[in-house]
Amino acid sequence: MTWRSYSLSLLTLLATLPALAQSSLEFRGISDADLKTLKKHIPELSSPETPPSAMDEAIRELMRLDSYSSVRADRENGHPVLTGHLLKRVTEIMISGNANSSEDEVLAALNIHPGTFFDDSRLVDASERIKELYGKKGYFNAIVAFEIKNPSPSTIKILVNIRERSPCLVKNIIYNTENSDLNKTL
Repeated sequence: MTWRSYSLSLLTLLATLPALAQSSLEFRGISDADLKTLKKHIPELSSPETPPSAMDEAIRELMRLDSYSSVRADRENGHPVLTGHLLKRVTEIMISGNANSSEDEVLAALNIHPGTFFDDSRLVDASERIKELYGKKGYFNAIVAFEIKNPSPSTIKILVNIRERSPCLVKNIIYNTENSDLNKTL
């Protein structure tokens, strides 16, 4: 090997180093514990050139944990990025305005418990279940509102505000029938 071919090989290697560095997989939004487990089960994730099959397997593994709302693989500036969006854990649920229903009844209708992962799509169903609870008691115009507090990046507190409003009360029923026996019986 001549000096000229050696320097050319060295220049080629130096030119390809940035491309190799860019091809290593970057992780965003994935917890350290989950990342450690992933790299243990899928060693290809630590290699300079992560194959797409390893990234697909990583996405499947993370979604099986049920602690991520989404996980996706992208390319940014020519290098792969695996991004996870962690679901937040509910730490506390506070209820106000429930004068005609117990806190236990509202919590049962809410069907979200402290310690579970929070998915905001569940609030729509929870609101309907609480309104149904109040509707069975004659409060057809009850208003249910949620306020979400984020005490930390990984936890939330849910505040359930209920405005019961006036109940629907039946004061008088009039039966109008041509059957005189039925009128007397009623």
